Amino acid sequence: MFHIQIPLPTPQDAFEMLANNIRRLDWFIAHNRSNRLDFFLNYPHPIIHEMVQNRHLSQSDFTLKYQDDFSKKLYDEKRYIPFMKLISDELSVVQACYPKLKRLQESWGFEILPHYQIDLDIFGIGGRYFRDEENTGHILLGTGSGLKEKAFISHTIVHEMIHLGIEDLIINPNKLKTPPIYQEEKERIVDNLCSYATKKAIPNYQRKWSNGSFSRFQEIAQHCAYMDKVVGKQPQKNLVKSIQQFLKENNR
Repeated sequence: MFHIQIPLPTPQDAFEMLANNIRRLDWFIAHNRSNRLDFFLNYPHPIIHEMVQNRHLSQSDFTLKYQDDFSKKLYDEKRYIPFMKLISDELSVVQACYPKLKRLQESWGFEILPHYQIDLDIFGIGGRYFRDEENTGHILLGTGSGLKEKAFISHTIVHEMIHLGIEDLIINPNKLKTPPIYQEEKERIVDNLCSYATKKAIPNYQRKWSNGSFSRFQEIAQHCAYMDKVVGKQPQKNLVKSIQQFLKENNR
């Protein structure tokens, strides 16, 4: 079983997530995720719009300028409570994916971290991830769009778990973070593994993308469909060696 906690974000935690989202907007736009910019521009508070305009300030200047106002005018812990319950109710679906990921761990070393923490991001959309110094996998789950579809919650959590599980094993050693196409290759690998892991737990879920279409995989990564063959229909085979062989054959 996964060890998962969902803490209530402090005002400082919440501000840091918002500041990071806004300061990374140019990266999101460059990687065909301009919906995040649209989200902030449509947010009904002038401070958010001002933050977007001043997103190129240094981290220290940005914090000095906005953290106090954020704590006083935007942060409200009551807004997090309904989402904490909603996500908690969906964790049984996430746990149902454990056997599949455990099989990958036993086959080629997929990493299941000792602890995961779901960080609620009221002022964000989508999901992100990072690993802290205590080896806890953080899954930042944006609730800005309302999380109306329950299956989206469990699917996003598993998706980010898979990112964490292959980051140090496949992505970093093979430099699959270098833009522009390698980022999309990474997403294609994760989406294939996520489809494998969630097939029984979330059998009818389809992700809806920014262009309104439904697809198993991201439309922005359709030109990386060759990764489907690399991952294979049975990803419990040695994916590490498959990726290395693919890179070698393509002189990467």
